Amino acid sequence: MQMASLSVGLSTTEMPLHTFVGAWKSSIGLCTTGQILNAGRCSPIDSASSCYGNNSVVGCLVYLDDNSCVETWDGIISNAFVTFNVNGNVVQPTSHLSNGELFESSDEQSLNPSMSLAVPKDEELFPTLTLHSQSQVMSHFCSGDVMATSRVQIGEYDKS
Repeated sequence: MQMASLSVGLSTTEMPLHTFVGAWKSSIGLCTTGQILNAGRCSPIDSASSCYGNNSVVGCLVYLDDNSCVETWDGIISNAFVTFNVNGNVVQPTSHLSNGELFESSDEQSLNPSMSLAVPKDEELFPTLTLHSQSQVMSHFCSGDVMATSRVQIGEYDKS
């Protein structure tokens, strides 16, 4: 029996259908191995607590920060802050990327489970599931499927 290989995350409509979510720019995905792919870069995390498989529930919380818009050659870009959870446990990144360079989290950053994703301002983000092996997946994208009873349980970062 082969272990399923898939990625759950967010992408824009510009991502080709044959691409693993998280491997394409403006996409992020949590792989079954427990690693987060963020715009083509693998982000180190504690994979023991973020791996998932049969009968797992993966959640994704996104906050679009319209105040973070910057003008680039590619147009206006804003930040989306994305937090994943597996079976109700928030996936905590151990390090973050800054200007393409890896650095260890400071105390304040280690409290924040969100990862930043640069998204063109005029693009929408969509829930995306990529199957890399023969697998069966049931997906639900409605409010009735939310298992968490508080914002803290789904990984909302309280800056106060």
